[in-house]
This record gives sequence, structure tokens and C-alpha cells, in this order.
Amino acid sequence: MRARIGWRALARYVAGESTPQEVAAIEAWAAADPRHAEILREVRQSWESAEVREPEPDTSAAWRALVARLDAAAPLDAAVPPDVALPLGVGARLDSAAPAAGEHRTGERAARPRPRRARPGGAPPPGR
Repeated sequence: MRARIGWRALARYVAGESTPQEVAAIEAWAAADPRHAEILREVRQSWESAEVREPEPDTSAAWRALVARLDAAAPLDAAVPPDVALPLGVGARLDSAAPAAGEHRTGERAARPRPRRARPGGAPPPGR
């Protein structure tokens, strides 16, 4: 009695998804008859020629769309209340409203951190 190999089994074989038992059965099937070997060769060739490739993303178009959305949005400084201090480097639109270095938005000078004192016996301060 001859083994019957279905199209789904051949598809799993060429995709590399067959079990070891299926691989052995398909290879024995192909070796038993030259017509089977030709079918397997054609299936493999069709599989390889139909390989799916992912399209390259259009990063330029995505960037232009992002810039357009940002330009259409309200200015950043309009969304920030005047009494909120932002971290350094946030938004080029805030440069004109940014306080001078070492000042708070109210115009007060920032307190300088106190230097750490050495521990008795010459040990370095914690965290150094």
C-alpha cells in the first residue's frame, strides 16, 4: 500500500513546520516515485518564489505628518500654567519665557545645595 501525502503536509514540509515523522514520510514518498519527487520540487519552488517581504516604511512621510500635527497643535507654552516649572530643555517655544539659570519662575534665586562634610576619621561623605 502506498502512503498518501496531502497538500497540507507538503506545505508544512516546505515551511519547515513538519514533525520528524512527517519529514521521514515525505522524504520516503518522494524517493519512492520520480513523479512524487517532481511534485515536491515544484511545491518547494512555488513556496520559495512566493516568499512574503515586508514593505519598507516611508519614514519621511511619517515625519512630515508628525511635524504637521505638531505645528497644528496649540503652542506648548499656552498649555503650561505660568506657575509650573518645567525641566530644562523642554520645548524650544518656551525659551523666551524660561527663567534665567538658577532662578525660579517667580524671579527668586535658587538655593545652592550645601557641600557635604567629611566624616570624622577622614571617611568620605555618603554617596561619593
